[in-house]
Amino acid sequence: MKTTADFSRKEILQLIASASVQLNFSKAILSVTDDSENLNEELLFDLKLNLTGVNLSGVDLSNLDLDNIKFIKGNFRNAILHGANMTGSALAEADFSNADLGELMCSNSNFYNANFVGSNLEDACLEDCWMLGAEMNGVNLKNTWLKGSTMSGVNLSSADLTGASLMNAQMNNANLVGSILVEANLSGADLTGADLTGADLTGADLSGADLTDAILIQTKLEKVIGYAN
Repeated sequence: MKTTADFSRKEILQLIASASVQLNFSKAILSVTDDSENLNEELLFDLKLNLTGVNLSGVDLSNLDLDNIKFIKGNFRNAILHGANMTGSALAEADFSNADLGELMCSNSNFYNANFVGSNLEDACLEDCWMLGAEMNGVNLKNTWLKGSTMSGVNLSSADLTGASLMNAQMNNANLVGSILVEANLSGADLTGADLTGADLTGADLSGADLTDAILIQTKLEKVIGYAN
């Protein structure tokens, strides 16, 4: 199987279709096996696609079902993933620079050290994702759903998080310098040690958020909910 060469949209669709056939066949075999309950579920996971290092730069993958695929170190520069489903995928060190990720469905995925610079993530769903080391400075995250995601130390400087849902997100020591968090929901978020210098939190919900040792120099906090200056 190719794992590092270029792939077209058609080839990706063929690979997914092939993997689905294999997975469904394996499930059918297990369902009629007397001791199927004792089998290791990892046997099924091994049948899922491994596309480590794949080059999908500039490819239109909009609205495709790409869940539970190993895309570690994948090249998605300038790719179109609008409305795609990448739920549960391994995307550590992937490059999404200048990609269109609007309305992407990607809960429970691993984005460790991924690069999102210049990308559009407006209206995307990234709930409960692992995002340590991700580069997201200046990224469009308007109305993005990031509930419960781990973003400790992530660079979100100058990012637009207007209306974003960040409930219970782990954002301790995050770089939010100059970011826009107007009407964002940060209730229950861990913002300890976060740098919010020059950030705009007008109308944001900080109910139950932990801002211990957070830097709030020239931070706009007008009409903020659940926080007393």
